[in-house]
Amino acid sequence: MRQILPLLLLSSGLSLGCDAETSPIAPMADQGPDQAVVDAAIIDAAVVDAAVDARTTDPDMTSPDMRLADMAVEADMHAGDMTAADDGVTADMLAADMLAGDMTLADMAMPDQGTPDAMVDLGPHGIDSYDPSCQVMDWVPGECVAGVGRLEESRGAGHIAEDIPIEYDLSPPAADDHRGRWANWGEYRSLPPQRWLHNLEHGGIALLYHPCAPVEMIDAMRELAQARGPDFRWIMTPYEGLQSAVALVAWEWRYFAECVRPDEINQFFDLRHAMGPEDVGGNGGYDVEWIGR
Repeated sequence: MRQILPLLLLSSGLSLGCDAETSPIAPMADQGPDQAVVDAAIIDAAVVDAAVDARTTDPDMTSPDMRLADMAVEADMHAGDMTAADDGVTADMLAADMLAGDMTLADMAMPDQGTPDAMVDLGPHGIDSYDPSCQVMDWVPGECVAGVGRLEESRGAGHIAEDIPIEYDLSPPAADDHRGRWANWGEYRSLPPQRWLHNLEHGGIALLYHPCAPVEMIDAMRELAQARGPDFRWIMTPYEGLQSAVALVAWEWRYFAECVRPDEINQFFDLRHAMGPEDVGGNGGYDVEWIGR
């Protein structure tokens, strides 16, 4: 049975009776990659070197070559549960072909099942789209008290293709199946969890807010993320049906609050950023409804 551990965050100077070792803002002894992932992550030196070279020549990590290099590394990290096709092509061979220029993003079959993203006519948004506008005109945030954090057991990390609906039994999800092509980092008018969950797997943090949240609350969230600099991996988007005014989600961690509490949010950033099972920091190429960074 999956266990959910509700834990109160520590506010400034106030002890709420939580064990520091299990607090959502405390370091965890086992925060490193799962051993199975480590065992599967046999990354060819040439792939790593190519990724490093791409970052050197493309510091913003926006070029197709950079995305291919990062995806090649991720392909090796998934080597334990991924095949390129049914013809025995290995992840190493796929990565080599990609970096040699023999494959494009459209050719890459990253999803585990269904039709690859690049082969689906997404239309303006695809099947994951939702209305990000405020639907409850009399909504107001609750009392601004200490936030609540929860450690959530992973429910999976498979890649599900664009033409297959995904439903989550946790809202918002913290570690579950997702799309093969992750989102470019930054802020979105609307971005479904099917996309940003993959960003969390890469060590990113999702900043979520209720669709009816006031502008000043959204601005404060954005400023905290931007203050972390260009290497900070973050996604920001309204979340349909969010049970609080704001929330932060990292891989296997969730935090909820009724207001923007900078001390708590910065502590979450400090301890949860770049702690996903895969350390792939480049953009994923999905930028529908992207605003900027």
